[in-house]
Amino acid sequence: MKDVFGLKIENDRKLSQLRESLLAALITPDEVAAVVVPVPKRRRAVKA
Repeated sequence: MKDVFGLKIENDRKLSQLRESLLAALITPDEVAAVVVPVPKRRRAVKA
């Protein structure tokens, strides 16, 4: 899979997020109530 810049995505964490988002987009409206997609947590900025 490639990102918006055309670069190959190799990070397992990012791939799993994309996989979950794609699968959530493909389910029917009847299945939506049964699936809860977690909100990704934001990382804190590292202070130098």
